[in-house]
Amino acid sequence: MRAPRENASWMRDLQACGPVQAEAITDLRGLLLRGLAKSFQARGDTALAFVEDVVQQALVHILGHLDQFQGHSRFPTWAMAIAVRLAMSALRRKRWQDVSLESMAAPSEGAPAWDRDDTTSPAQHAEQHAMVETLSRLIDGR
Repeated sequence: MRAPRENASWMRDLQACGPVQAEAITDLRGLLLRGLAKSFQARGDTALAFVEDVVQQALVHILGHLDQFQGHSRFPTWAMAIAVRLAMSALRRKRWQDVSLESMAAPSEGAPAWDRDDTTSPAQHAEQHAMVETLSRLIDGR
């Protein structure tokens, strides 16, 4: 088993050409796939195809923005944060794509107070809801 890459090694290998870069991309892809699959496994509606699509988008984004990595965290942490943000954005878009304004205006029984707040935008509402779901899963140990 190979020792984990350090930040400098990730940067060097991902900016290289040929087989060195291909191996680093394969390693990063595997890392992101495992991390996202584990993060979203509790969601029954999140298919492996969705996770693979997000990982592909994340790889493109990461490779295009390597110069923005400042080294304040481990490279895999930075990369995973990008992948999670892309996944959450895709889930928000998916969640709201077929929601009418009329259904948004109707009050829902039993919703938390922040869920009924008229000052939050649909995007803020979706983000709050996703965060509460994630926190609940973490608290429950799922």
